[in-house]
Amino acid sequence: MRVLSAMVLVLVGLAPCRVEASEYRSPRIEALAGEVEKGKSKAVDQFWKEMEAKGAPLVEAIEGDPNHVLMTMVWRGDADTENVRLVGGAARGESFEKNMLEQLGDSDVWYKTYWTRNDLRGTYRFSPNDPLKFVPMDDAEAVRAQRKNYRRDPLNPGRGGKSLVELANAPVQKWIVLNEDAAEGELIRESGFKSEILGNERGIGVYLPPGYDASGEAYPLFMVFDLTTYVSVVPTPRIMNNLIHEKKIDPAVVVFVGNAAGARNDELPCNEKFADFLAMELMPWVNDNYNVSTDPSKNVIAGSSFGGLASSFFAFRHPELFGNVISQSGSYWWSPETNTIDLAHEVEGEWLTREFAKAEKKGIRFFIESGLNEGGAPSMVITNRHFRDVLIAKGYEIVKYDEFNGGHDYLNWRGSLGEGFIALVGK
Repeated sequence: MRVLSAMVLVLVGLAPCRVEASEYRSPRIEALAGEVEKGKSKAVDQFWKEMEAKGAPLVEAIEGDPNHVLMTMVWRGDADTENVRLVGGAARGESFEKNMLEQLGDSDVWYKTYWTRNDLRGTYRFSPNDPLKFVPMDDAEAVRAQRKNYRRDPLNPGRGGKSLVELANAPVQKWIVLNEDAAEGELIRESGFKSEILGNERGIGVYLPPGYDASGEAYPLFMVFDLTTYVSVVPTPRIMNNLIHEKKIDPAVVVFVGNAAGARNDELPCNEKFADFLAMELMPWVNDNYNVSTDPSKNVIAGSSFGGLASSFFAFRHPELFGNVISQSGSYWWSPETNTIDLAHEVEGEWLTREFAKAEKKGIRFFIESGLNEGGAPSMVITNRHFRDVLIAKGYEIVKYDEFNGGHDYLNWRGSLGEGFIALVGK
């Protein structure tokens, strides 16, 4: 009956953008529950055989609603299982209660059904016997201890310690696919790049486009934070090869900024000294060693999470260097008083948004995106919407604002980075 009610809302155009997961029941789980109540002991074993054959999660269509599905996460418990929490996927991070699986009677079936758009993409894990305690992300030791309890879905092994979910209408990620016809650029790695301003060192990567000419016309400069992940997990060199081959953008040089040991959470969130390092140490080195443009309208700075925040902050401080920003799930909730999401609302967040609101408009254009399932209080998507609205009110150009159906996840960002380059400086 609840599913039917939701269908009626959809058909009349009044469906909410998100509905509590507990309001929906999987038809397959409901059928299994009926068999268990009737004492059919083999029904549970048959269910697990089905899941092993089909793989997880369990996805079921909703009649009359082609844009949404019922997605059920399942975990096979044992005698010691007291609770199971879903981490990632369709889960949202601000509430344990909304993402706890329910045990089916006294069986070993633990499940949670979500009503979601059928374009969801993300990674997920389970946390059996979760302590149900919020862990601030600036407490590295506590975060590591929490993640030791996370488990991949044995019915969906995925890769890299996480399981993957990509529903039927998840956006095509064209630019990350290897194109053997595309000429390859060169990736140069510089280790031990020292900073007098910061008193530390880091790795730097430089992508040179195919046919790079050190003495010809200057190339647009793209700067991207988080060197390691934006070379491997987000295959930026391949993305660049494909974009240049398809003539979507002009050939460009990409500088990847690595993180000094243990310094990421201090340097990326609106750190004046880090901005000075970029402007006064790194950029002169880039200009001395590579043939790159000094025209900010051609140059792009990009990053995700704290990197998205850092991209907007650095362009705000130095619009003479970068006139284009790609912000992927930027952490605009941040304030100088706290380096983690403040669930108690004791600190006023969104410091950078307020700085933009107070200052005169600068010559910066934006590509902004955020995930609908990103957690926090207020959620990432809410603070990104607020940042967008302040920019619009100040007269900034936002070439694209997008809310993808997913979480705080490189699995999504890898697909949209190329779209950001095209939107900002495409031909």
